[in-house]
Amino acid sequence: SSGINAEYGVEVSAIGGTLKEYKIIVSKLAANLAELANLNLTPGRLDRKYQKKISEYYATLGWAVNQVTVKPVKQDPKMTVDIDGNPPETPIQLVSMETTVKINVLSPDKTTTKVYTLHLLKEDTGYRPDTVKTDLICGVCSSLYQCPRRLLQCCHSFC
Repeated sequence: SSGINAEYGVEVSAIGGTLKEYKIIVSKLAANLAELANLNLTPGRLDRKYQKKISEYYATLGWAVNQVTVKPVKQDPKMTVDIDGNPPETPIQLVSMETTVKINVLSPDKTTTKVYTLHLLKEDTGYRPDTVKTDLICGVCSSLYQCPRRLLQCCHSFC
């Protein structure tokens, strides 16, 4: 039956006689489980730490970001996951300041579904350079550094 945990102890000895104990916990997942183990995106990050029971998230991206790859992590490899009907990790084109996607999860036994909603919001900094240089984009949060005059007047909050 599902949800059962089994705990095993393993003792390993080195050539010199040193003993080390390890504990292995094995959990059997429910066949009707339809929750993700984690939810990641590139570039960017969620507005809060992922939690299985929360089904709606926001992510703020730099205004120069034109596409995002969402990476749902399954708890069970037999789960089926799609993003708006497309395979996971298919790049999502950001054509407006807010793009909302639905991440659909189907349990291994095909009886339970869960839908996660992800709102992808582009920053509106008000600053628009003629061309975007990659060295002006923060490697952590993908925001455009807001340095219209000189670096000393930069108002970007570094991650």
